[in-house]
Amino acid sequence: MYEWRWTEAVSPEILALILRGRVDADEVARGAARVCRAWREAAAAPDVWGDVDIEAWCRRVNCRPRADAAVRRLVALARGTLRQLSAYRVGDAALAYVAASGKLLNVLQIPMSEISDQAVKKYAEFLPALRVLDISNCLKISSSGIEALGRHCKLLVQLKRNMPPPDVPHGYNAVPNVVNDEALAIANTMPVLEHLELAYGLFSDTGLGAILTRCPRLQTLDILGCWNVRLEGDIELRCCALESFREPWEPMYSDCSSTGSDNDDDDEDNDSDN
Repeated sequence: MYEWRWTEAVSPEILALILRGRVDADEVARGAARVCRAWREAAAAPDVWGDVDIEAWCRRVNCRPRADAAVRRLVALARGTLRQLSAYRVGDAALAYVAASGKLLNVLQIPMSEISDQAVKKYAEFLPALRVLDISNCLKISSSGIEALGRHCKLLVQLKRNMPPPDVPHGYNAVPNVVNDEALAIANTMPVLEHLELAYGLFSDTGLGAILTRCPRLQTLDILGCWNVRLEGDIELRCCALESFREPWEPMYSDCSSTGSDNDDDDEDNDSDN
């Protein structure tokens, strides 16, 4: 007996919008296309794959070859329309797939990935529209890779380069070795940055000062755990002048709220009355 499906009365374009807005990318790729012919046609539409977020799936799988294969398949489905990609623990192969159709890519978020400097320098030129980049905890990327990204991705306004806490030498007031290379690469090649996260970076006031000087549009800066930074001279004033600034040291106590202050005042008044 013929069974009517509501999807038969809906255009493929509308179904594509539903898939894009309501169904996770990995679910569409794995199962939605098998529901019926209408779903299959909608899932094949490039518009569905313009914005792809498979980071949660990649974290569950936690396997670089599988993550690379997923990126390859989704990039192929996008057919040159890929605008945003969020993934996790991908490798050089995934970056190659993205670069092959990355002329429209605005957002690339690939934390904890195993992408190398060599791959970055080879493929960065194919990502000219990139505006938002997250390469946090990508340990195989160094200052030379960051320099290549800045040189070719001239529209970058947001960079996340948060790293794992470094090993600190034992001893009183011990700090990690100073390494300013990455901070200087950012300062020298990314002048239109507005949002920058560099948690647990190894740079000092020298690298930070260069960023503040050469990135005049900077509004948000996070340098949590950057223990080589001293905020000496006018560095602290320049950082505090930003719209949002997270300093290297987490405060031990949160700021007192107005309610707390009022209570303290009341307690003092009560003490004086007694």
